[in-house]
Amino acid sequence: METTASRTAEKIGSKAGEAMEKTKEQMEEARIQAKRGLQRSAEYIREHPRQSALTALGLGALLAQLPLRFLATGLAGLFLMLLKPAAFLYAGLKIAEDYRENRAEPNGSQPREREEPFHQGVPKI
Repeated sequence: METTASRTAEKIGSKAGEAMEKTKEQMEEARIQAKRGLQRSAEYIREHPRQSALTALGLGALLAQLPLRFLATGLAGLFLMLLKPAAFLYAGLKIAEDYRENRAEPNGSQPREREEPFHQGVPKI
C-alpha cells in the first residue's frame, strides 16, 4: 500500500524530470541561437572591418570609464541580500502547495483527525 510520502516523492520526481527536460530543450535552443548570432557577427565583421574596429574601440573606451568593479560588487551584494527572503518565500509556497494537494485523501474522504492535539505533545516551559 502506497503511503502519502511515497506518492509525494513520485510527484516530485516526475515534476523534476519534466523540469529537467524543459530546461534541456531551452538550453539547446539558447545554444543554437548563440551560434547563429556568432555567425552573423562574424559575417558583419568581415563585411565592415573598419566600422567594427571603430565600434570595438569606442566600446572599450566607454567600458574603461565605468566603475565596473563597484557595479559588480553592488549587484552581487544585492543578489545575496535578496536570496534568503526569496528562498524562504519559495519554500513557504511549496509547503502550502503540498499541504493543499495532500489535504484531501485520494478516495475523496476527509483527512483523519489527529488522535492527540498538537499542543498536548509539546512540553510546557
